[in-house]
Amino acid sequence: MKIGESIYHCRLISSDNTKVYSTPVKYITRLNYISVQNKTGFVAATQYGKDIKQYVQLVCRPYISWKGVINVNDLFFINKIPSNTELIGTKGIGADYIVDSVAPQNLSIIVTLKKRA
Repeated sequence: MKIGESIYHCRLISSDNTKVYSTPVKYITRLNYISVQNKTGFVAATQYGKDIKQYVQLVCRPYISWKGVINVNDLFFINKIPSNTELIGTKGIGADYIVDSVAPQNLSIIVTLKKRA
């Protein structure tokens, strides 16, 4: 994904029997803020194997700005734009990625996203 493109985040509000998500929040990717990267490298290939193409990662900086903003099971629109229905009614239904893990680092937070079926 190129710098300057938009992604959308739907936060998980309730995880009871039916999951409820917030209205999508738009972020514009830029350096030292939020960027989307493919999972690559030997360690990622060993960890995910053939499924490596199902994962991407977000690099969120600075740490203090992103702490607690993104959580496991939140949804993201990376390669899609939310429809009007998702902005008003059923939120997150068409999201193409779900947050698999959130890993705090020294200066940033690495968020691993898994492609939804």
